Amino acid sequence: MTIKPVENDEYPTQHYHKLAAPQGQKDWRSKGGDIKDQASCGSCWAFAATATLEYIASIQADKKVDLAEQELVDCATAKAGYSNNGCNGGWYNWAWDYVADKGGLNKQKDYKYTAVDGACNPDNERHVPIQKGHVDMKTNAPLDAIRLKIDDHPVAVAVYASNWSSYKSGVYKCGFYFQVNHAVTAVGYGTADDGQEYWLIRNSWGNRWGDNGYMQLKASQPTQEDCGARNYVKYPTLA
Repeated sequence: MTIKPVENDEYPTQHYHKLAAPQGQKDWRSKGGDIKDQASCGSCWAFAATATLEYIASIQADKKVDLAEQELVDCATAKAGYSNNGCNGGWYNWAWDYVADKGGLNKQKDYKYTAVDGACNPDNERHVPIQKGHVDMKTNAPLDAIRLKIDDHPVAVAVYASNWSSYKSGVYKCGFYFQVNHAVTAVGYGTADDGQEYWLIRNSWGNRWGDNGYMQLKASQPTQEDCGARNYVKYPTLA
């Protein structure tokens, strides 16, 4: 296995103040596919990885794809050298390492989701060539730096989501968080009628959760309120 090098954040800390202003709001939802449901499998990392890839492919290459999370669950594992643990958790950047190494990922229709750990059995002839590496933004990057990147395309983020199950609508904020325990995709940002700034989050708990599968998550400098969302902002780069 050859791990692809991680590219440096293109916005070094000392240059953040020189960035152009973001657009004020962004909403990429129309560029993505249907909301998916990871079910009882702890595979949020795989869903965040594929969702971010799918959005970027749609935006940059005008290519709509529905990628196979199950291939990541079964194949991008610690046993294979990628440090993920299937339904017991993982990281989207390690998933992208697998995709880059393998030259692509199967479509959902060719490697269907089962929500359980299975044997790795991809059809390499059907791999969709899509990605070459990934970029890690700096921990606790300024809000405008993240907004500028979301102006280009969605990004994957990790959050503390232990209290999210009852969310329905409005701007949600964490009162505290211990450590991040869930992966999602930030597909936009904006300002609510009451002046609260938020990230527009795509989750993987089905479309009955939240606002048709989405959430407005408080965007704030104190990471306690944004559930830690600015700590692990990452995105893939297309082949």
